[in-house]
Amino acid sequence: MKVRAFGPGTIAIPEITASVLDTSVTIPYTPTSGNLADSVKFYDHTASGSEFEIEWQIKIGDSDWFNAKTTKHTVYLTRAQPKASGRQESLFYLGCKNADGQTTEAGMISEIWNEFTDWDVRKRGGSSGMTYWGDIPLGPDGKALEQCTNFDYLISEEDGTCEAWAQLFIEILRAQGTTSPKLAVITPKNVTNPDLNGQFLLIRNWTSNPSWQALDRIPAQSNTDSPASFDNHAIVKIGTTLYDPSYGRSFGSENAHENAAFAGFTYLNSSGTQVTATNASSVQQAQYDTVTYP
Repeated sequence: MKVRAFGPGTIAIPEITASVLDTSVTIPYTPTSGNLADSVKFYDHTASGSEFEIEWQIKIGDSDWFNAKTTKHTVYLTRAQPKASGRQESLFYLGCKNADGQTTEAGMISEIWNEFTDWDVRKRGGSSGMTYWGDIPLGPDGKALEQCTNFDYLISEEDGTCEAWAQLFIEILRAQGTTSPKLAVITPKNVTNPDLNGQFLLIRNWTSNPSWQALDRIPAQSNTDSPASFDNHAIVKIGTTLYDPSYGRSFGSENAHENAAFAGFTYLNSSGTQVTATNASSVQQAQYDTVTYP
């Protein structure tokens, strides 16, 4: 028995001798002819018209070729060799689905980032958006358990911290072959009084009249009531652009991000007294440090 097949575009499996056992037909590893698309591409077997279709043909003895079956597949075609530390399908799904047709790194990054800006990021097969600080389990110190800060926990449990969301954006881009994204961690500082040690970032919105109180928070991923303060916050840097995946917003400078994200900062002075300062738009009061990941 001979087998051959034809796929999208010029992709083809050349004529090859197959082995038959009961109802199974098997062919050896066979390189295809033709080329895949020269761009990011998402073929989805669950969506009519978007499948990676392979038309299989069979020839028995001296018979003519006849159509045996058309199979439909999901295929993720990345822009370059993947460099992600994980191989979860959702990394390729979120990247290829959103960047479908993109040929440049800039275009690919832009289209993938757009997925984060409506606060509704859904993993492969997800029925709703994954959440930023939805129901994160805490340790005895009141901080999120370490596993909740990882992108694989976010994909699995559909809930995660800022670091998990930053890692997710990085890993999606790495799955497309780019290494340009960097993880950055933000902590409070006081550039006008080094005697004050940074303690908390106050996430917008707060009021200081008559005393400091948290108001409605800025929208976050599938959450309009995320925590009002943190001792640090993780984002992603690509060149001079800052991406905050937790809140779905991007900025051209550290100070622009600081002014949009933080209403104020708390510090401990040398005597241990807590001091709260309003965000001064002209003075950068947070430290942005690029860290190794992973």
